[in-house]
Amino acid sequence: MNVKTTLTIIDKRRYLDKLKTFSVSEFELKQKLISEDPSLFAYSLLRNRKGDRLKLYAFQDMIINDPNKLVAVAIARQTGKSTLAIIKALHYILNHDNATVLVISKTLKQSMELISKLKSLINNSPLKDALNELASGYDNKSEYYVKNKGKDTYSRIISVPATDAARGFTADLVIADEIAFWDNSVEMFNEAILPTISETKGSIIMLSTPKGKIGIFYQAFEKPKLWSCYQFDWRICPHHTEESMQVYKDQLGDFAFRQEYEASFVANQSAYFREKEVKDAIDDNLELGQTTALPVVIGVDFGKRLDNSVIYVGCIENPQDHYDYQRIKVIDVIEKPLGTDYNLIVGELKSLFIKYNPANILYDQTGVGEGPGDFMKDLGLPVEGIVFSIQKKVNLYSNLKLLFEKRQIKIPNLKRLKDELLLFEYEYTTSGNMKLHHPDGGHDDHCDSLCLMAFGLKRPGMVTPGLTIL
Repeated sequence: MNVKTTLTIIDKRRYLDKLKTFSVSEFELKQKLISEDPSLFAYSLLRNRKGDRLKLYAFQDMIINDPNKLVAVAIARQTGKSTLAIIKALHYILNHDNATVLVISKTLKQSMELISKLKSLINNSPLKDALNELASGYDNKSEYYVKNKGKDTYSRIISVPATDAARGFTADLVIADEIAFWDNSVEMFNEAILPTISETKGSIIMLSTPKGKIGIFYQAFEKPKLWSCYQFDWRICPHHTEESMQVYKDQLGDFAFRQEYEASFVANQSAYFREKEVKDAIDDNLELGQTTALPVVIGVDFGKRLDNSVIYVGCIENPQDHYDYQRIKVIDVIEKPLGTDYNLIVGELKSLFIKYNPANILYDQTGVGEGPGDFMKDLGLPVEGIVFSIQKKVNLYSNLKLLFEKRQIKIPNLKRLKDELLLFEYEYTTSGNMKLHHPDGGHDDHCDSLCLMAFGLKRPGMVTPGLTIL
């Protein structure tokens, strides 16, 4: 199954012919078609703001009628994503008894906005009175219910933010709105969305503008045999013109325009680490968890509210060589779930100390303070806290960046690590200083742990203990 990026003349003609056939069909056939086809349902029973029949575009018709249970749609802004999601959700609950459609958006405000748009669409419909009567007393700002015909059951649309609020539901259809911009999209997909449909064997539709080559949304397009994938730029929508798009391009710049209006999965222009550097550093043959007699250092990032706690263990692979030519490699990675107690993480570090006998354990002291460090010192661990000031962070990451550039680091093929490295950004402040950070909605816990580990092994000006440099 290939990624659909354009519509053929045949695709467009098929949709127009369907509408023509529907307009002359007898009543019973119309009823059947309306119940089976969301596009014909919208055309027959819904109206736009002007009061005209709600006629979808041909590309919307193709997406909304896709029979595959997993559908991913990368699409330009202002092309009707919200309308498509609303029609699909409404049509589903009107034609399935005791059904639940879960619509998940990045924020609570966005999730409530979808329900607001749904109600606005209904209020323009000839079905307004009938639907409002069915929904009487069962709808609010984030939910919409309709009573099943002749039964004491209800079908519902529930709109929630992409947080813990999305967990625990059982759904027949999940619509993930702008999933490329969610925090922890991979975790949310695996831990919230998939369990939601496991009992019902339901369907998932992901609708989003792309945001870089990371996350569950991009992963879907790497697996087009599993997902039914669509990737449509602004040209797919007839109301866009070259002139109007040139205005957006002038305002946004080429990079943002390609992402938001050409629906491209583009690498970040301000990425600190180059894609080729990261790719060359990946060693698929690394065996994590193996003990070694080589010099070892541990880097630790204690998780905060939205970050995992991550531990990286690394060693110098060729300590016999001159310092300038020594390579480091990762030999173990431990990632703890969100909310893991710091005492448990310190206990993990004690076990790793016994296993690897590291010369040093460096941890990010920013935000967590000296408490974990004092605890580790009491246990006899060789710990050093590092406060990530703006300049200190630049110095630490410059060291890591140099290792990547000189091809003197080996890292495991971990999706989370690769994503964080490729998204890690730099910018210059008004005073001309460099500032390093993860993008909005991104993370850097793997990056920070790796950076600390690398700094502990190869600090600028450092000479490996026990070796004589000639």
